[in-house]
Formats: sequence, C-alpha cells, structure tokens
Amino acid sequence: MGIKSKLEPYLSTAIGASAVTMYEHVQGYQTFANMGQRVDLRVINEVQDSSGHTVFKYENPTSTTVLTPAEAFLMTDVLKNYQYTWGFGWNRQMASKTGTSDNGKGGIPDSWILAYNPDIVVGVWIGNTAPNGGGGLIRAYGENVGLTIMKRFVNGLPTSMRAWYQRPPGVVQGCAGDAQDPFLQGACTATPSASASPSPSPSGSPSALPSVLPSILPSASASASPSPSPSAPPSPAASPPAAGPQPSPS
Repeated sequence: MGIKSKLEPYLSTAIGASAVTMYEHVQGYQTFANMGQRVDLRVINEVQDSSGHTVFKYENPTSTTVLTPAEAFLMTDVLKNYQYTWGFGWNRQMASKTGTSDNGKGGIPDSWILAYNPDIVVGVWIGNTAPNGGGGLIRAYGENVGLTIMKRFVNGLPTSMRAWYQRPPGVVQGCAGDAQDPFLQGACTATPSASASPSPSPSGSPSALPSVLPSILPSASASASPSPSPSAPPSPAASPPAAGPQPSPS
C-alpha cells in the first residue's frame, strides 16, 4: 500500500493509532482507486508547449499488485456513500473518508480528508507541525474545514471523467437474509429461509455465529442463553396434555 512509517502491532493501529504521513495516506488510497494496483504518486501527467507539442509525458509506471480487484472494489463500495451521509456537495461521485487525531486535552492536532475516483486521488491535511499539534485546533474536523478546501478543488475539476467502477469478477451482489450489499464470492454462507413465516421462539441453546465474523469475538455460552419460559400447570380437572415437539431455532 506504500506505507513506510512504522506501524505498531496493536489492534488500535487499525483505527489510526500509529502515525502515518499524508503522502502515505494518499498513496494507500491510490491503491483502492487503481483497483488494487499500487503505482507511485504523480501530480503531472503531461506538459505541452504553447503550440500543443508534448514536452513531457509521464509514461506508464510499473505497478505492484497489492489487492485483488474484488477486495479494492469492496473498500470503494464502503466509502462511496460517505459524501452523501455528510452532504459534501461535490458535483461528482467520490469515495472518501475523514479523520482526526486527539491530544487528550479537547484539541484536534490533526484533521484530514481523502477522496478518490477513477481519475484522481486528493488529500487535505490541516494541523500543526509542532509536537502534539501545538495545543490542537477546535472543532476543525475533516468534514467541515478540510471539506471546504477540497470542495473548491474537486468541483473545479473537468466534468468529463471516466465512468465509475464496475463490479469485478469475484464479487457477488447480496447475501440471503442479509443486506443487499456486495460480498466476496464464497464469503456469504447464509441460506434463504424455507418460508416467510415468523421464526419460532429461540430454545435454550445458542445459535451459531456466522463464519464470516472475526475469530476474536467470544463464542456464545450456555449461561448467556435466555431461560425458557415455564409452561402453565395443567388444570386439575383435565389430564396432562401430551408433550409436543419443541421448536428448534431457525
């Protein structure tokens, strides 16, 4: 992905506990934008003189496969609706994410926003190079201050741009009994219910966790299972009813 800064082997690194430069952030998002192929970042593709003759042209760089197209597509699918959730007001589709750091004193030393589409990757960082952010900014989040800067740039880009990403092989749309989101082929193990009737009440045994959940989740224990409700005692005048089959969990 192009991350060269030292990443600590902690779970919190997955949500930003390790320091990463803005350049590395953009390089990593470029890999998503390029469907899993990492190439070195560049700002200039071509230079022409006043007569339209090409003076310099950035030739096709060497690429390194980091992710499969299916994996990169799923990440883009997660990030593509972020702009609508926050009402960014861009004039084109972009996959995006914001982030901040916290100095523990109510300030925000760093705030950033990243966005990409098939044509371009853009990153904006706001902060202070002083240790601990020099006290930090106040309410300077990526979705307000950073967005103000990026919006003017993004909306000023040429309107003729490449089409949005198409679903690649290895990605299936929807999973039975789940939201109609894309999944890696083979990751969805659910099967549709045989009928649309309501599910019976759960029995005392816990249901199995889906196999796609992380293995670090604790498994369900019998002590956490709901206690079955006691049945009503039989009337003294009537003979005890025959025991019927107990419903099994769906």
